[in-house]
Amino acid sequence: MVELITAMGRNATRELIYNQHIMLVNKYDSILFHISSAIYGVDFDITFHFKDDGKKYATSGEIPDGGNTNISIVLHNWYHPMRIENDQPIELNTKNGKKVWIKFGTNADEKFNSRAFYISVWGGEPI
Repeated sequence: MVELITAMGRNATRELIYNQHIMLVNKYDSILFHISSAIYGVDFDITFHFKDDGKKYATSGEIPDGGNTNISIVLHNWYHPMRIENDQPIELNTKNGKKVWIKFGTNADEKFNSRAFYISVWGGEPI
């Protein structure tokens, strides 16, 4: 349960609908989050996988639109001792005409076997 947090910008007002910060025991563990909000018309799973191949800080995967689906994202060489996060949020249109934005980040050191992961999901009206 997320307490109501609202971000007010020049062009939009967004409400925080999901927020987690977790510590992984193994830096290669995949993580599955279930995101659900009746207000914003979303009910989906998002899975993050971590790989040591590909271009540093690249992402790949499947991000279908529609608000009720499964999303799978691979983070390639996402290592940074402080934190690295997606520059642009993933934006999804929902089945009831609203939008959600997904921001995520991680910090991990290549020398160690642990990882911290952060995810925030915001909901709002289209601009």
